[in-house]
Amino acid sequence: MPSGRAWEIFQTRERLTTIWRRANTIRANIAKLAGPLAQLIPWLRQFSLYRSSSQLLWAALAALVQRRRHRVHPAGMRDPSSKCCCHPLLDEFQRSKFSLHHDEPADFCRSQWQKGERSWIWLIYRWIFALFFAGGVLGSLIQHFDEGSWFIYLTDWGFVLCFYACTYGAVVATIYFIRPSYFESGSWALKIYWASHYTTTVLALMITLVFWVALYPTMSDGPVGLYNLWAHAFNSIVMFLDCFVVAFPTHLMHFIYPLVVGLIYGLFSLIFFWSGGTDYWGNRFIYFILDWERPGLAIGSVCGCIVLALVFCILIFWVYRFRLWMCLGRAIDSFDSTIDPGSCSGSNADMRDKSQECCCHPLLDEFQRSKFSLHHDEPADFCRSQWQRGTRSWIWLTYRLSLAAFFAGGFLGSVIETFNEGKWFIYLTDWGFTMCFYTCTFGAVISTIYFIRPNYFEPGCCSLKIYWASHFATTVLALVITLVYWSTIYPNLPDDTVDLYNVWEHAINSVCMIFDMFMVAFPSRVMHFIYPLVVGLIYGLFSLIYYWSGGTDIGLWDLQIKNVDTRTLHETAENGVDSNSSDSL
Repeated sequence: MPSGRAWEIFQTRERLTTIWRRANTIRANIAKLAGPLAQLIPWLRQFSLYRSSSQLLWAALAALVQRRRHRVHPAGMRDPSSKCCCHPLLDEFQRSKFSLHHDEPADFCRSQWQKGERSWIWLIYRWIFALFFAGGVLGSLIQHFDEGSWFIYLTDWGFVLCFYACTYGAVVATIYFIRPSYFESGSWALKIYWASHYTTTVLALMITLVFWVALYPTMSDGPVGLYNLWAHAFNSIVMFLDCFVVAFPTHLMHFIYPLVVGLIYGLFSLIFFWSGGTDYWGNRFIYFILDWERPGLAIGSVCGCIVLALVFCILIFWVYRFRLWMCLGRAIDSFDSTIDPGSCSGSNADMRDKSQECCCHPLLDEFQRSKFSLHHDEPADFCRSQWQRGTRSWIWLTYRLSLAAFFAGGFLGSVIETFNEGKWFIYLTDWGFTMCFYTCTFGAVISTIYFIRPNYFEPGCCSLKIYWASHFATTVLALVITLVYWSTIYPNLPDDTVDLYNVWEHAINSVCMIFDMFMVAFPSRVMHFIYPLVVGLIYGLFSLIYYWSGGTDIGLWDLQIKNVDTRTLHETAENGVDSNSSDSL
């Protein structure tokens, strides 16, 4: 018999051995079950738990999308991970974008499209444009100096700015060609050039549009003349082309520089009027649209020019973005290692990821044959607002009926007040107002039917196609009528011709249709331009037939079409009446 101490040691060892054997047995059983479980778990995951979880997830996403559909139509839904096509434009609204600082001074001295640091072609191009404008300015000064009156016209201000900006650019390009490291980042010389080039381009475009739309139609029927083409057409063509060729960026916040120049000229014209200055023909105004004896017209012209300048600023910005996209696409598609990355951007910060689409991609996608069609898969988009949440909305229905009643009242009042033995129907203004009434009433009827019976309309419904085309054509026509009336017709009318009817048909119509474009849910297609174009051609053909048939207007236009001050005409007529009355006495 072992001793007590030895017996305790023996029993402890036996217990440990038994525990070890049981552990080995459990481990072996687990090992035997591991194989089938390994095969069973993927099967269970695929056909039970995984499927249930997936169905639950997709059901939640479907419910979310279904709720969102009431606010954004499916044709306009984007991938949430992608940026909005207007993202580059929205990024411009920052305080830093007012600055004229740029980290790459070489961008002001070379072209967007040149491959190396130096380019003889670019240098020759810059000096050709400088000499082009130098010849124009010198020839204009010699031929049209007119005892200093040459300096009072905005056209000549813009022409001088074109000469200055192009000559400045030629000098900068020459210095860079000789010594590429001459300019440093933040150089004041480059800042001045950047601001002057942007200001000159916007001013040239505005001068061209205002001259050919507002001033030229009131001029005599003589030849246009080389100077008119040089200062009112070639200037814009050259500066717009230069925006597509240069390498420096364009910032939307730089609109303040052309705005400052425009306000300075407006102030100059006011001082010129107060000081008793006259133009070459003895008029108290420089341009009849800036006649400060008619302050309403002058202030309206200044405000209109400011709006045009802002529009041209946005246009030049998109030209820059399109230029950047084209240069990046050229570098990527050709795999040309000799293309300098710095020449394909305004700055490194403005470089986009090469995998991103062009900011103009939605616009480029519109140029397809299928976009001419009026088919749309969601008929409900024509019957509800972009912003309503539910299927039905009392607010939207009330809005549609109110807009229809608004134009119905204007239409009926216009016909009753200015019918003029049927002459009411010959004017494009009244055609456009009738289309506004028709389109808004059509939209109110469609919204009412949808409110009563949401599934009444089907995809491809003919009535929805007619409404879509008429709404787009009416909006474009309203904008054209407003622009043409206030820029060319209104300045030639007597001072007392602005009444409720004129404002209703030539201003409120455009405001209402633009606002409605922002409220509706159906998409707009660029290729739908054919519908307002057809309406315009029909009216042009109607006016030709009306002329051939010997038709006449209401008899007031002869006093409005001449290039004279209508106020003088009225004074002459009154003097004539007085003299006749005295003779008869």
